[in-house]
Amino acid sequence: SVALDSIGTAAKVALIGESDLKTASEDLVGVLDIFGMHSDQPKVLASNFQRAGDVMAYVANETKANMHDVAESFKNVIGVTEAYGAQLDTVAALTEKFGKAGVVGPKAGTFTRNFLDEALGLGTKKSQGIRDALGLEQFDKSKHDVEKYIDNLVKKLRELNATSQTAAIEGMFGERGQRLIRIM
Repeated sequence: SVALDSIGTAAKVALIGESDLKTASEDLVGVLDIFGMHSDQPKVLASNFQRAGDVMAYVANETKANMHDVAESFKNVIGVTEAYGAQLDTVAALTEKFGKAGVVGPKAGTFTRNFLDEALGLGTKKSQGIRDALGLEQFDKSKHDVEKYIDNLVKKLRELNATSQTAAIEGMFGERGQRLIRIM
């Protein structure tokens, strides 16, 4: 049954994440909430439950984080997922990059949220000027895909010489955002 499959997923997350079933279930439900993956259709919900568990397991496996750390990092991006339309895969990829750099748990989520705000938000007049100089229009979730926009930003920054690149990164990003953009 769908309910038993979901319990099985939560049990696997608990086992992999070295936590109890209650914590694993709460973590999975929290991730579904953050990314708008709840559904009234049991099969869709079960599939989303499995998908969230798989993505969390992948990030945990690739980093120094456990499953609960990954869930906690995802919980700290709640505002930007809606504001910019950031999806589970994009946030997971950014969380993985921070995790590989030793930043895990809620701190990774805060860093990811700051990075997305700085890369996609209005920012300061200085960062808007840098974006204009790079030939990037202001991010608009109705017109742009988060991942493609960030990839294009990284590509444009890489085209700059080292001095200009450093100035652009420091002008657009705070310390947390700089940490991620430098490893991308």
